[in-house]
Amino acid sequence: MPIRSIRQCRPLLGTYVEIHIQGEMDDDELLDRSLAGFAEIERIQRLMSFHDSESELTLINQSAHRESVGISNEMQEVLAFAQELSAASDGFFDLTIASSLVRRGLLPDHGHLPLHAASWKDIELTDQCIFFKKPLRIDLGGIAKGYAVDRALSVIGHDLDVTVNAGGDLAMTCWQGREVEIRTPASGGRATVKVPMENRAVATSAAYFLADQHAIVDPHDQIPFPGKQSASVFAES
Repeated sequence: MPIRSIRQCRPLLGTYVEIHIQGEMDDDELLDRSLAGFAEIERIQRLMSFHDSESELTLINQSAHRESVGISNEMQEVLAFAQELSAASDGFFDLTIASSLVRRGLLPDHGHLPLHAASWKDIELTDQCIFFKKPLRIDLGGIAKGYAVDRALSVIGHDLDVTVNAGGDLAMTCWQGREVEIRTPASGGRATVKVPMENRAVATSAAYFLADQHAIVDPHDQIPFPGKQSASVFAES
């Protein structure tokens, strides 16, 4: 059977998600795999979106400071890894930055903002449950998109040449010898530079499109990062 390919793009995860699949498979099977990948991304979005007033994340933010809240397996996995990142980075990665982003108008306000300062250390995570020791809000914008990309690859399968590109988060099954284009922040995201893929996945953070505000905030002093740099990390997932 000749090698065939399919490329689709949909607005998801606050960006445009593109799935490209190539392999020895007929068009219907390729389409089914692509649709399965998008369906998985949509499922993760419904669980972890801060913007969705009915998501699991919103329920946690509304209730976890009053009582322990049961969480899904997916939420448990992401939150546990987020806690590991917070500890390893001395709190520079901190999910509780959400309140600061709401105050700056970068995230929607679903209710009363916490009045007291809190940090990742005030999140108590046990087996399938979460509790906030202080009133706080968490945002998964710095981790859930990459998780959704990984989940899409897992559902589509690793037996094909697959690329899932969700803006600054991208992963490939066949990455060796390939390049990826990364926007240069000094150009406002209009220009790109090509760099070789060094692992299966890459994630980039930068303030590309916000002229007056920066979504990257130091959790320790709540001051937005003003620079024009970007940071890209290559990893297995």
